[in-house]
This record gives sequence, C-alpha cells and structure tokens, in this order.
Amino acid sequence: MIVLALSFLHPLLLWGVGLASIPLIIHILNKRRYRKIDWAAMDFLLRAFKENRRRIRLEQLLLLLLRMGLVALLALLLSRPQASSADFGGLTRRVVHHVMIVDDSGSMGESSGVGTSADIARQQVQKIVEGLVRERSGDLLTVIRSSSEEPDILGRPVSSTLPGEVKQLLEQVRPTPDRLRLPLVLDRVTQALKRVAKDSDAKGVHLYLVSDLKRVDLIGNQNRINDDIISKLREFDLDQLRFKVVACGRSTAQNLALIGIARKQGRSVVGQPSEFQITVQNQGEQSSGETELGFLVDGGSRLTKTIPPLGPGAKHVETFKAEFKKPGSHWVEADLPKDRLALDNRRAFCFPVAETATVLLIDGDPGDRPELAESFYASIALDPTEDGALGFTVRRVESFQIVDTDFEKYDAVFLMNLASLENEALARLTKYVQEGGGLFLFTGDQVEPETWNRLFWKDGKGLLPAPIRGIDGDAEKPDGIVLAPEPHAFFSGTEDSFRMLLNLVQIRRYTTVGTEEGAAGFGGDVKLPEDTRVLMRVRDQRGPPLLLERPFGKGRVALMATTADAAWHQWPGNPTFPILFRLAADFLMRRENLEPYNLGARTPFARELLASEYQPEVRLVPARAEDAGIPERSYTAVSPENKPNLLELDVVPQEGRPWPAAGCYKLILGRIGAEDESVFFSVSPWVEEGRLAALGKREFLSGLPAEIADRTQWIDSQTLAQAGFLSDEGDVWRYLAFVLVAFVLLETMLAWRFGRR
Repeated sequence: MIVLALSFLHPLLLWGVGLASIPLIIHILNKRRYRKIDWAAMDFLLRAFKENRRRIRLEQLLLLLLRMGLVALLALLLSRPQASSADFGGLTRRVVHHVMIVDDSGSMGESSGVGTSADIARQQVQKIVEGLVRERSGDLLTVIRSSSEEPDILGRPVSSTLPGEVKQLLEQVRPTPDRLRLPLVLDRVTQALKRVAKDSDAKGVHLYLVSDLKRVDLIGNQNRINDDIISKLREFDLDQLRFKVVACGRSTAQNLALIGIARKQGRSVVGQPSEFQITVQNQGEQSSGETELGFLVDGGSRLTKTIPPLGPGAKHVETFKAEFKKPGSHWVEADLPKDRLALDNRRAFCFPVAETATVLLIDGDPGDRPELAESFYASIALDPTEDGALGFTVRRVESFQIVDTDFEKYDAVFLMNLASLENEALARLTKYVQEGGGLFLFTGDQVEPETWNRLFWKDGKGLLPAPIRGIDGDAEKPDGIVLAPEPHAFFSGTEDSFRMLLNLVQIRRYTTVGTEEGAAGFGGDVKLPEDTRVLMRVRDQRGPPLLLERPFGKGRVALMATTADAAWHQWPGNPTFPILFRLAADFLMRRENLEPYNLGARTPFARELLASEYQPEVRLVPARAEDAGIPERSYTAVSPENKPNLLELDVVPQEGRPWPAAGCYKLILGRIGAEDESVFFSVSPWVEEGRLAALGKREFLSGLPAEIADRTQWIDSQTLAQAGFLSDEGDVWRYLAFVLVAFVLLETMLAWRFGRR
C-alpha cells in the first residue's frame, strides 16, 4: 500500500493551475468566430467533413488536453511539490544524514520579548526533530553546538526516542562568551560526516544552520558571505548537499556595549591610586541616550558616572580611580543598564597589586656630597622615607656598578648624566626597554653629543627620542618652561596645576635636540621623529624641546634635556619637580602582561605554585555568589618531573567547550600553614559580539554563489509548520519537468501531424 502526502515549497504559486483553463477558453471563443454562409459549392466539402468530424474532434480534444496539461504542469513545477511517502515507487526515498549546527555564541542571548534567540533556537530544533520522526524515520541525525569541538549527537538513527534525547540536550544549550566561527564549525561537521560514513548508507546531507545570522559573523570584506564559509561549503558534495538556514534572531537597532577595561599604569601598587579606563561603544544602528556607567572594586560599593549620548559606532572612554590597601589579586567590574543583550553590559578586569614598584637610579655624577648627587632629588621624590611606603622602592647605583645590574628586576630605570655605557650593558638595557621596560634619560655636563648619539640615537634606531646637538642657554638670562598645549598621558590630567606652578621655574642651561638640518642655530622649530612627542619646551610653545617621549618596542623612553640635580636650574625648589619624577615612574613603568588574568572564551588559566607553600587542591567559584552560569569545580595542581619543587596549575573549561559564562572567576588556593589565597581571573566575550544587525533572507541568499544558493532553503515559521522542508528526497519536480518536456514534444508533434491533414 502506498501512502502519499504532498506538500509544496511555494504553495502560493498553485493558483497558476487555474491558468490551465486558458486553452479551453480560447477554444470556446474560437468556435464562435465564424458565420454560416450558404454556398452550393461547399455542399460537397461539408459532406466530406461530416464523414471525418469524429476523428477531427478527437484530435482537437487531445491537443486541448495536452495544452491544458502543459499550463497545469508548469504551475505545479513552480510550486515545487514534494511527496512524503514510505514507498513512492522507489523513486524518491533514500537515507539522509541531517546535521544541525546550533549557534550558542554570545549574541544568542539577545532578548526578543518572548525569550532569547537561544530559546527560539531550542524550540525550532525540537520541532524539526519531531517532524523528522514523523516523516523521515530511519534517517540519521547529528547535532553539534557551534562552540563544541565534538558533536553532542553523532549519526543517531531517527526514531521515536530521539525527541526526548534532543530535548534533554537542548536544556543544556546556553549562550556562551564564544563567537560563531562558522568555517571552523563546518570543518568539524566534515570530520564528523567522514566518521559516520564508514558505517552508514546515507546518500545525502541536509545541513541545518540554526542561528541568529549576525552580519558580523557571516559577512566578509566584500559585503558578501565570508569567503572562508563559501570554501568550507564547497568541500561538501554539492550534488548531495541541501543547506537549510533556520533564522531565530532579529536585528536590534540599538545596543550599548562595554568593549574594554584597561589600566593606565604599568602596574598597581599598594596605597597608590590606579586609573582604569572603561570603553563604551554604541554598536547599534541608532543613537543612544544618556546612560549611567557603574564601576565596582572587588565587588564592593558601586560608583557611577554619566555617559553622554553616542551616535552609531561612537565610543566613549571614562576613567575611574581606585586605591588598594593589600597586595595580591584584585578585580574591578564595569556595568551598563540592562538592554536586549546582557552579555556586553558587564565586563570584569583582573590584575595583581604589588607591595611596591622598583626603580633603578643610575647616577653619572655622584658629586662630592650626597645632596650634590645627580640622583639625590629623584630618590627623595620617589622614596622619601626609604621604606617604600609611598609605593616605590629605589636603588641607586653608580656607572661602574652597571656591569652587575640586572635591569629585568626593575619596573623603571632612570639614567642621569651618564657619560658612556659599555656595549654589553647597552644591549641589556635596550632589550629591557624593547620588552616593556621604561627608561628616563637626563642630560648634563657629562654628556658628549657625539658619544650619546652613537650609543643611544643610532640614526633613529636607538633609545633616544631625538638626537642631541649641544648645550644652550644663558646663566645670566634664564628662560621659563612651558607645557605643550596638547594633553598627554604622562601628566595624568595634572596639566593645569603643572602649567600654573611652572610659571615660577627658570632654566639656565639645557641640551638642544633635533636633526642637523632642523636644529641649525638651535632655535625655532626642530625636526623630530614622527613618533616623538614634545611634552615641555623652553621659553614658549615654539622654543627648544625640553621633555620628549617616544615608544620603543613594548616600552617607552623619555628624555629630559637638562640635569636631574640643581646644577642647570633652580627647579628642585618648585613642587612640580618631585611630582615630575613620580609621574615619570608611573608613565614609564614596565607594563605587566595581564593577559594571563584576563582570558578569552576558550583560554585556560595557568599558574605555577611553590610546592612548599601551596596545597595541590584548588577550588573554582564565582567571584560573586550571585553570578549565574559560573560553575564551582575542583582542580588539582601537578608537580612535573623536572620541577619537583613546583606545582603546575591548569584551570581549563570543560573539554572541547568554552567557558560557560563571562565574568569574574575566583580560585581559592590552599596555603600550607596560612590562610587561603584568592586569585581572580576574568572571561570576556569578543568585543564585536554586540553588533546585532542580522542578515535577512534576500541578503543571505544573494551573498551565496549560485551553485550553493540553488541548494539553500530559508526556513521560517510558516515553512517550519510543514513537512516538506525536512527533505527534498520526495521532491518530484524533476519528474514533473520530464513530463512537461514530454508533453511539449508530444503536443508539437501532434499539432504538426494533425495540421498536415
């Protein structure tokens, strides 16, 4: 017994079947186009016609039916009828492997009023699976989440028990901080299909993409579907592939996102304020209104500032300050009011706080008395009590001690009026700055321009921000000092107070800088490297540069074109002089690498512990108990064979999966004979995840090449309610096409045959 049900991909085109009546109407109208005229000569013809009338009527009826059938078949062909049958003459039934890619990237947490996009995706997948059980029993099903390295269900036969299993799986599907990397997912699908193909007789692959289809995930540089996605789709056997796109999100016109937290200082020190820069971006397509930005330190009380309205794509950077009383691991968090996407409304940032920062002062002119030493005032400014109480621990050395100095131990190095430097020490100092250290150079009477340019300038490849030329200035007519008009991070927002106090400072001698052609006469504008910034000048805004800074590798170098002592000026008597050294140490301080504490969606947290101080068992908990989605787990640190005195701790998310939620995680380390220690790390989503503009049907299909677009079907709520989208193995349009061609040939042949009689 054959049980046959028909459905149509384009049912609205079925109205075209009614056009089959057109040939009949034309035939009826043509019968009324003649008038009867009696003519004696026609009697003989009429008698012959009556003898052949039955045959002629049969021929006309046959042509009429063929022409009506042609119109009806064309309408049916355009409406794409599909047959769902357990046995349709053996023509349409074959085993198909249905592969469902379920997008669980961060944007799937977007609220749509009736739940999130992830909720809609769960409902759609469940309906598809239930339809497969009704219509495609015996086919195969694979389900893979976009963030998973392995399928959750692999090559499972479609049966009555499958919906319950899929429902249980879908209850675990939650948006993660991970982004949708469709080329990578398609590659995993290809590998999974190869594994199943060994034991399967499936002849076709129906690939379902259940996603919110965000443009930022799918569109490449040419404003079309990403080339990597196209390449991966072409790796499938296109003759056997059917690509079904199940849209479950919508574009949101407005979305404010926290895209970054950065610390301004190279490191945080106990008792010293740290500045944190919070970056907010409008990632929507409409202007935002005025918004409140919150800031918390170690989960404590919430500070707020107001963010002005932002246009589409616009960014705003807001600064908060925090001071820490204890060394160790700390964290801050910023938050925005809730909107349609909660994922990017909170962002955490974790970092260690040190007891002090260490500064090395290299004195090129120690002087006859301590107060005449080149490093005297710098030492007092940074560590007046000589106990690090103000955040800096200072070590002073003379030039002959540099040979034994390890620069890597210091957060900043001040080189003061040094006549020369051995090549080996210079190489170590250069490497130190390239890898992130900070260097502050002071000139003086020990500095020979030719020597310094050879050692530190090296035709622009060395440490100097600019070449030096010689000494200028008049002791009888000292000049003033002015700040550059543009704000600079060196002064950390203190420009106004500096500018006012500098009016009382006069400088007698200074070193001129600049290239030979730009510094002729040492007056007016000088030529400087493009990446060198002038922070202070002598006399006025067009005067000789006095304080310059320049990036060098990962670090920075500053040059003060005068002495660090009072030999060339009376600056030490002004309050700005000691403040200058503290600001310089803050600005130049070696920047900690905080990436190990601030992770991406899949990055593990790793740390080495001393086996003599720490227990191997470690607990992972959320930094705040109310943070949902962050699991509580236990880990064990392992002592490697080649390092028996150490414990290596690797805190990883579930195997083959990203971290389940964004936010701040807390590790509780058990210490031997002491209180437990807390170490924090954060997990943040991709900064572009909040771009919620989605692709529509027309844009998606037009972005595909023709050979893939022809095999792609867009599934919406109306299509989802039908059985036909589940498989085109019952798609009979090909057979209708053959019948249509046969009808055309038959009609043409009969019309020619009958017309010759």
